[in-house]
Amino acid sequence: MSTRTSLVALAVVLMACGGEDNPAAPATPPAAQPPADPTALSAVSTGTSTIGLGWTDGSDNEADFRIERGLSATGPFSQIGTTGPNVAVFGDSGLMDATEYCYQVRAGNADGTSGYTNVSCATTDALSPPAAPSALSAMSSGTNTIDLGWTDGSDNEDDFRIERGLSATGPFSEIGTTGPNVVVFGDSGLTQGTEYCYRVRAGNADGMSGYTDVSCATTLLPSPVTLAAALKLSQIVVDLVEQDCTPVTAGTDPATLVWLVPFSQAATGICDTGNIFPVNAPDGQQLTFAEWSTATGSVTITCLEGGGTRFDVAFAGLIPNGVYTIWHFIPTGEGALASHPPADINNIFTANGTGFVNASVTGTAGAMTIFGSVDGCQIPIPLQGQIDGGIYMVLVYHTDNMSWGETAGPEETGAAHMIVLGL
Repeated sequence: MSTRTSLVALAVVLMACGGEDNPAAPATPPAAQPPADPTALSAVSTGTSTIGLGWTDGSDNEADFRIERGLSATGPFSQIGTTGPNVAVFGDSGLMDATEYCYQVRAGNADGTSGYTNVSCATTDALSPPAAPSALSAMSSGTNTIDLGWTDGSDNEDDFRIERGLSATGPFSEIGTTGPNVVVFGDSGLTQGTEYCYRVRAGNADGMSGYTDVSCATTLLPSPVTLAAALKLSQIVVDLVEQDCTPVTAGTDPATLVWLVPFSQAATGICDTGNIFPVNAPDGQQLTFAEWSTATGSVTITCLEGGGTRFDVAFAGLIPNGVYTIWHFIPTGEGALASHPPADINNIFTANGTGFVNASVTGTAGAMTIFGSVDGCQIPIPLQGQIDGGIYMVLVYHTDNMSWGETAGPEETGAAHMIVLGL
């Protein structure tokens, strides 16, 4: 072989081996690799509003798992969340109680998504509020306390809630709670002699039970209190005088006739002999001081169970067939007096033919303006430092044989003080 022939053969060999004049063909890219399907999806209720999911990871190249939810096994489904690679559990929350939810899961990465798992369904737990308590009993245990007891109807309450009203039909408002299994409650700070009504229900995180029946009780009143005192001839009569305006006193001649000074004058210490009026008996005869001063009496004030106050009065030596009323007097300073009739009672009576009367009058608690409350009973409140140290109950004789409601009557007809009880 010649030299030229050898060089040509070498060039052919070099070109066949990929020299610069014969570049190589491009490489084929690898095929896409989405993750393999996850499997064995299982959904389990974990409460009234939660479901837990778990599955088997079928690949080693997922970027995430994508969870979808629907309301039936056939869907439709929508994505509700994701987990990271190799995380094969998920908790779904904020669900409705006693409701079925269905799920499917697939994996994903940059190359695409896997197929879905099987569909798995679970139903959330039903709410379980406690059963209603029963047999509520309310019993008064004092003047301002009532005790409650009831029967526990459940084993899952967190507390019992006590409500109170002033009638069996309410309205009611919550006043307290007890812990689980605590079936007694004491209500205090109540008003004596007052009915209170109660109902109770149980509660837990799932809700409230129904109510017990309503039970009512009335707080006790204090034991009856009785005050008794003898009535005595008035020491504060300023509107009876002799004819010459000389004050009538216990030392006056019993035969002396008595005259009435208009109270507008008597209260100021003024007596005008031209403007005084005889104090007459019902038969028109003017009374003497002896006839006037024989009156005696007593009063008993009783606090009643159930509320109210009773005044029992007994008088003797009154003007036969005379018309009388009972008044309350209270010093107002400088010797003056303010008068108040018992506003809510009939305080009028007439003596019999021998000048005797035995009467009982009852007033409801709180209605008499100058009477104070002692455990709900209306009794006179002593005023220290005043005349005889207190309030007075005054028997008033009406010279015109008439009563005038909440006034003593016109001055010219007159009404004269007769007996005064100082408490």
